[in-house]
Amino acid sequence: MPIMYVNTPVGQTVNVRATASTSATIKFTLSRGAQVDATFFNSTWHSITCPQGSGFIMSEFLSSTNPNSGGAGTPTPGKIQGTQVRVRTSPSTSATIIREVNTGDSVTYYDGESYSGNGYTWYRCTSTLWNGNGYIVTNYVVPDTGGGGVIGTALYYRNFAVDYAMQYSSNTPGTASYNPGYRPVYDDNGNVTNDCANFVSQCLYAGGMPMNPTWYYKTPNGVYTDRTAAWKGTVSLKNMLENRKWATRVVKSQVKKGDIAFTYESENSLPHVVFVVRDVGPDGNVYVCGHTANQRDVIRNPGINTIYYHVHDSFQMLSGDWL
Repeated sequence: MPIMYVNTPVGQTVNVRATASTSATIKFTLSRGAQVDATFFNSTWHSITCPQGSGFIMSEFLSSTNPNSGGAGTPTPGKIQGTQVRVRTSPSTSATIIREVNTGDSVTYYDGESYSGNGYTWYRCTSTLWNGNGYIVTNYVVPDTGGGGVIGTALYYRNFAVDYAMQYSSNTPGTASYNPGYRPVYDDNGNVTNDCANFVSQCLYAGGMPMNPTWYYKTPNGVYTDRTAAWKGTVSLKNMLENRKWATRVVKSQVKKGDIAFTYESENSLPHVVFVVRDVGPDGNVYVCGHTANQRDVIRNPGINTIYYHVHDSFQMLSGDWL
C-alpha cells in the first residue's frame, strides 16, 4: 500500500470510519501528519491501515507528503514574485521571520513537497540569501525559466464567465445546479459547506483565466480530485490574484461583471467570496452568484463588510501556466 499522510487544518483531526460513508461508525480519529497505508477505494474515499487499526478516510484529507515536516520534493530553480515576502522558519504565519525577499530574488523550492499552515500552502525553500531551510507561501514562488518566463497573454471574456456563473448556480439549497465536472468542497461529514471559492475559481477559468502551479483543478486518471488551496480557499485565491497582478482591489462603484467580492474580516480572514454578474449601476446594487449559500443573480447585502476585486481584461502568462 502507498504511504500517505493525514492533511487536515492545523489543530484538527480526521475521522476514520468503519465503511466508506459519512454515516458510518467512527472507529477512531487521526491527527494532522499521521502516517497511514492507503489504498484508493473510490473517488471520495481511501481505505487505510495504521497502528490504531483500519478503516476509511475521505481522500480530501490525505496527501502524499507530510504536512508537518520533511519531504522529498524535487529541487527546482525559482523566482520570488512579490514585495517584502517573508521567509519563515516553519510553515506558519506565526513562525519566526528569517528575512524578507522581493520580486526577482532567486530561490530553490522543492516541487512536489508542500505544507499547510494557517490557511496557506507553503514551499520549503533554500537560497544563498539565508542559511538552511526557509518556508514561503507558494503563491509567491514561480519557476525560474530565464528571461522572466513570460510566454504570452490570455484574454478574459467576461460574458463567458457570467454565463457560466448563471448556468451553474441557483437560489435553492443543494448541489443540483452545480457543474458535475467539478467536485464540491466537502467537510469531514460529507456536507458541502465551503464551496464558494471553488465555484468562483470555476467562473474565472471559464472566462479565460489560466490555471497555474498555485491555482488549478485536476482529476488525474479521472479518479480523484487534485486542487490547490488557491482554487478552493478565499484567502489563497485573493493572494494568487494579487501576486500574479491579475486583479486589483477597487471600490464598489468601479465593480464590473466578471469581478469578485469577498466578505472581509481581515486580510487573513475572508469567510466568503461571490461572483459579480452585472456592472454596478447608479443604484449601487451588486448582483452576484455563489455557492454555499447558494445564490443566483441576487443583490448582495450592502450591510456585509466587503472588498471588491476587478479582474483584469488580460493575464500575463508564465512558463508553467496553461489554459
